[in-house]
Amino acid sequence: MKKRYIALLLIGGIIVWRGVFGEVEQTRDRPEHLPAAGSRTAASAAPQKPEAAHGQVEISGLRWKGGGFDTVGIFAFTITNKTRDKVKDYRIACSLFGKSGTGLGSVSKRIYEDLEPGKSRQYKDLNFGFVNSQANDARCSVDDYVKL
Repeated sequence: MKKRYIALLLIGGIIVWRGVFGEVEQTRDRPEHLPAAGSRTAASAAPQKPEAAHGQVEISGLRWKGGGFDTVGIFAFTITNKTRDKVKDYRIACSLFGKSGTGLGSVSKRIYEDLEPGKSRQYKDLNFGFVNSQANDARCSVDDYVKL
């Protein structure tokens, strides 16, 4: 019984070690046109920098509510791409205000999707994480994105 326990412990340790520190890669199931994990292609060699939004990717129809004892911001809005380019990975930044108009901080969320030029996309019940429970108003904008 003791030998079986030691053998299982050793095998489990090896599996955890390989999973955490080793590079386990299955190439048989990967299509030929996809690069191997960790390899760099010409497209990924030069990192793309986010663009300043400057009102070209806009938010409209903003609604939000507090969830979880009013400590979690749940937002709904529409994003419209008014640029001539496809955009992706846009970040929504929201400033929060109390009933008196006092600023209570901000929250942001990056949405890892792409959006064609001239198109809009609706989002509902998007969790932005923790917010001040006294927040009564939110003003949001797209503050950066990546052009494709």
